[in-house]
Amino acid sequence: MIFTSGCRKVSKSESEPTAGGASKRSKSLGAVAGSSASQSEPQSQPQPQPQPQSQSQPRELEASMLDDFILRKIVKENHGSEVVGLEFNRVQADASNMVATVGANQLNVYDNEHIGDHLDIVSQYMAPDTEDSILCMAWADAPVDSLLVVGNSAGRVQVISLVNSVVIAEATVHSAAVTALHVPLTTSDHMLITASRAEGVVKAWSLPDLTPLASLASAAGCITSAAPAPHWAAARTAAEEPASDVTLVVGTLGGDIEVWDVPTDGSGREPVARGSLVRSELPARQHLAPIDCVRVISTTALVSKSTDGRLVVWQKGEAAALETAVAKCALAVEPPTPQAGPIFTSFDVSANGKYLAVGSAKTVQLISTETWSVDKVLEHHRVRTEVYTARFTKTGSSIIFSGSDAFIWRFDYFPPETADEKAVREAREARQSKIQFRDS
Repeated sequence: MIFTSGCRKVSKSESEPTAGGASKRSKSLGAVAGSSASQSEPQSQPQPQPQPQSQSQPRELEASMLDDFILRKIVKENHGSEVVGLEFNRVQADASNMVATVGANQLNVYDNEHIGDHLDIVSQYMAPDTEDSILCMAWADAPVDSLLVVGNSAGRVQVISLVNSVVIAEATVHSAAVTALHVPLTTSDHMLITASRAEGVVKAWSLPDLTPLASLASAAGCITSAAPAPHWAAARTAAEEPASDVTLVVGTLGGDIEVWDVPTDGSGREPVARGSLVRSELPARQHLAPIDCVRVISTTALVSKSTDGRLVVWQKGEAAALETAVAKCALAVEPPTPQAGPIFTSFDVSANGKYLAVGSAKTVQLISTETWSVDKVLEHHRVRTEVYTARFTKTGSSIIFSGSDAFIWRFDYFPPETADEKAVREAREARQSKIQFRDS
């Protein structure tokens, strides 16, 4: 195994206050550390220029922002292959600026937000066997560390410490390629869900030691988990739903959505199948192709997508269990062009739940979850990739995507100039003009 570092490693210990009281790790754009000059020696300080409010404080994604997204960052990874996975660290609030990608036999970790506008490499892991491609990854939490779990084409999973740059656990979890990984955020127990499309099995493991917890037969194309809500208990007794259970939502290769309760306590209890989402107000079957992504967007709604580009919105009543969700509407996006068989892609939901970012052929479509219409298409003449994965940053003010080549693309919200910003800019330009005139 080979680890290399780019800028620097980031650990929880870096969240200690700096001289100015700001966290090194979570310092926002425009934050400045305090001066260390002695108070007994007064020094003339340059008058600080006013910081534009729109630049210094990130905003949550709103409809008024959509027309002001521009392509601002392009990164090419050195493996020269497709980037099959891209994920932000959403398990640790103080490390939400970290984003990881997988492609070929590499795992690359970047610092996205708190070093200006950069997207800088922090750490890189290269698997020793170049023939075993890394196909999927997931973030996990640990004391004073960030863990990354990767699954490869040989059916093996590795747990990697980002701070120490070492593999701390490794196991063969499937007899075929590991095609999906998921770390549920709905339980205090550290748990990993793995799936293999070829094997047709979903398994649960403890983290970080990879002790087996449960196994269920499901031809999973994708996996997510649903946060337990009090009204779900109306359809289940306390004995049926121990506090340690995780509710998994599995999109299958056959186009169905299955709901499972999986134990996390290592008691040996079998996973409980709660049923499939089959009810519909639509005239035809919801998915005729493998489901490659499912996202729970609220306590009463989820969205599924199949490899043919069809998105289906499922909704349930406030007092109903998840498996009673009904397909309410469907829409279609242009899927990536298949090379040999269907391409499995994934979309994302903004933190405020108002928009989906769905990759398609050379574009990313922003879909409103209120009207279920495409409100904005992010495109650029330099983007020629088939988009496999699109992700929002924590605030939704940036969107990063990757796909069929070795490039990572980032669109940023660039707000229009305000009156105060215009005054500052014109004053600066006037000063520069006077200096140039005097020098001439």
